[in-house]
Amino acid sequence: MKKLLFFALIALVPFFGNAQKVKYVELDKNAPVYKTAKISSVKLNTDLKGYFEGFAMKGQALYPFAQQVLSTKGSWYQLPLGWVQKKYAKPIANKAIPENVFKKHFVGSLMDPSIKKKKGNGGLAIEYDLYCMRVDENSDDVIVFLHRFHESGIICTAKLSDNLIKCDKFIHVKDAKLDKNLEDFKFTICREKGGLKMYTINFGNRLNTVVYEPIIDVSSDGFDPEKLTTKDLMLMYQNIGKIGMPTKLCISVNTFENLEEKQYD
Repeated sequence: MKKLLFFALIALVPFFGNAQKVKYVELDKNAPVYKTAKISSVKLNTDLKGYFEGFAMKGQALYPFAQQVLSTKGSWYQLPLGWVQKKYAKPIANKAIPENVFKKHFVGSLMDPSIKKKKGNGGLAIEYDLYCMRVDENSDDVIVFLHRFHESGIICTAKLSDNLIKCDKFIHVKDAKLDKNLEDFKFTICREKGGLKMYTINFGNRLNTVVYEPIIDVSSDGFDPEKLTTKDLMLMYQNIGKIGMPTKLCISVNTFENLEEKQYD
C-alpha cells in the first residue's frame, strides 16, 4: 500500500509542476522575438510590417512591456506577438506598481531606431507616449493611453494587480476632433479595414488643449487626457469594454523605469 501511494504522489508531480509555470516575463532589451519557435524564423524585431500589425491588431508591444507567457515549447516561451528563447526572458520583478507612475507621461520607442534607419523608413513614427490613469482613486480599474507621436495610438482598459497593470480591451484611435457641441466626448468609427476598426475621439471644449507649433507658427486643437474627470474615465472604461478588442498588454514597474519620464508645456 505504501508503494502504491508513493507512485501516486510521483504521478502528481507534473500536475503541481504545471501550476508553478512562469506566467509573466520581462525581456532583455535586445531579445530577439520570432514568429515561430525557430531561430530561422522571421525575427519580429526587424519586421516592421509584422510588428506594427501586431500593435494595431492585438494592441501589443515588446520591450520594455511585460509579456504574458501563453505556452512553452522546450527552451521557448510563446508570447502574444511571437516566440522568445527563455534565456532572453526572466520572471517579472516582484515590485508593486507605485502610485506615482499614474498621471505621468513616459516616452519610449516601439522599435529600435537603428532598425528603422537600417530599413530606410525614416518617416515612420515609432516613438510613443505612455500615460496611465486610475478610473477612481479607490478602484483598481485603469485607463492606458499608448499614443504614437503624429500617428494613431491605442486606448486600453486595464486592472491593477499588485505588480502589473494588465490590459484586457483596447481600441485603435486614429485622430481626435473638437466638437463644440459636445459636453464631454464620444468614439466614432472613422475607418474599418481588414477587421481593424479605427476610431476618432470627438471631444468638447472642456477637454480641449490648444497646441502651438512655433516652427510653422500654427495653433491647433488637441484632446487632453489630463482633463478627464472620474466620470469621464468611467464612461471611457465602459465604452471600450463594449467596443474594444482583446489585448494582453502588460505594464510592470520596470516598464516605467526603462522609459523616459516627460513633461509637456
